[in-house]
Amino acid sequence: MNDSKSWRRRDFFLSTIRPKLPEGLELVSPPPLDGNYNCFLFMLGLHEDKEILSSSKGFIYDGLIIKLIDESLLERVAESDSQNGDYVIYADSVRYPEVLTHGGILDENKVLSKWAWGPLLRHKALDVPDSYGSELSYFRQIEKSKAAELYWEYKSYNLPIEIDFGS
Repeated sequence: MNDSKSWRRRDFFLSTIRPKLPEGLELVSPPPLDGNYNCFLFMLGLHEDKEILSSSKGFIYDGLIIKLIDESLLERVAESDSQNGDYVIYADSVRYPEVLTHGGILDENKVLSKWAWGPLLRHKALDVPDSYGSELSYFRQIEKSKAAELYWEYKSYNLPIEIDFGS
C-alpha cells in the first residue's frame, strides 16, 4: 500500500509499516495521535509548544529556516565541528533548487528526525527517503526559547511552497 496518509495514522503505522522498517531505522516514536508536526518544528524543539503548533498548523516551512540562515540567526558549522544537538538540514539542489527538504538533530553520529507527519526516527545521516536529498548542512543548535522568539518574529516567512516530490 502506497498511501502516504496511512503513514501518518498511528494504528496503521504500528501494525503495517513498523514491521517493514529497514533495520537501520530506529523507531523513537510513532506518529502522534494528535497535534502532529513536521521535521522543522521538531528540529527547533517547538513541537510541544501548543501556541506555535496552533499558529503554524504543525508546519514550519523551509522559507522560515532559509530566512533564519540568511539573517545569520542559525550558525553554520562544518560537519567536523558539529556536535550532539546541532541541526542537520537536507537539500537536493538538482531536483529542488533553493529548497530545504528536511531537518533533524545530530544524535551520537546519527540523526534524530521527524519524517513528514509520520514517525520520529534515529538513522544514519543518509538513510532517508531519496526525496530529502543528500546535501547536508550543519548548524549550531539554539535554545528552544530563542527558537520560539524567532518563530514569532519571522513567522511571515513561514509560507508553503509547491514541490512535487513524485510518487
